Amino acid sequence: HLTMPKDLPRNAAGLPIVSATIPVRLDVDAKDRERALARRFEPVFFVDGLFAFENEVGFVPMTWNFDPATLNEGEHFLTVNLRGYEGNFGMATVKVFVKRGQSTSGR
Repeated sequence: HLTMPKDLPRNAAGLPIVSATIPVRLDVDAKDRERALARRFEPVFFVDGLFAFENEVGFVPMTWNFDPATLNEGEHFLTVNLRGYEGNFGMATVKVFVKRGQSTSGR
């Protein structure tokens, strides 16, 4: 799962509006957490399909700071791939709306 701060404003389509760096939390379902941790994995983050960040040693929950500074205004996809060292794979994606010239709530 990828989750963002709950206090982010939303646009008419219900997408979170992001205009500054925000924390994005990665977690795994409780039913899968023990297995994921036992088999080891690395989380790899992408923005619109382009590599953004990787952590060689995966742990959950973890936080990635998403910075929209170089993105155009509009809809964007944040994706994380969990690549297990034993061939396991998991993925989560969220859609956000990047807005220029607007402060993100509480940041």
